[in-house]
Amino acid sequence: MTTEEYDNKIDKLYEQMQTALDTNMPDMNDLNLWHKRYNEICSPFWKEIGRLSRTKRMQMKCVLGSKVPKFGDLMTLQHFIECVECGGFINSDGYGTYVKNGRLTNISILPSDIRYGTIRREFTEIVWYNK
Repeated sequence: MTTEEYDNKIDKLYEQMQTALDTNMPDMNDLNLWHKRYNEICSPFWKEIGRLSRTKRMQMKCVLGSKVPKFGDLMTLQHFIECVECGGFINSDGYGTYVKNGRLTNISILPSDIRYGTIRREFTEIVWYNK
């Protein structure tokens, strides 16, 4: 599949998720029930969107961009993996971008990629952007 085809599938999943939410959500009178139902509806979509996104990033061709900015944290891929494994980074903390020859690539990396083993090992550095 091409990057564009992955993006189209992901976009369709977001549309389907929104339709499911629009037609299946209870009143907000009971926020606990509302939140539970929201998670029940969205969870399968999030899982598939995550899977497609990881697969897409593993197959993307590397395009080099600008030099590594000063506002990100440059680190080795191994250090990033160790930080994730000890609980130092989770997806909601931020994201990283692979680096090649001192330049940013077009390929991002998330902490959850470590759990799923979807790591681009041809790159030895990343820049981490903490929120």
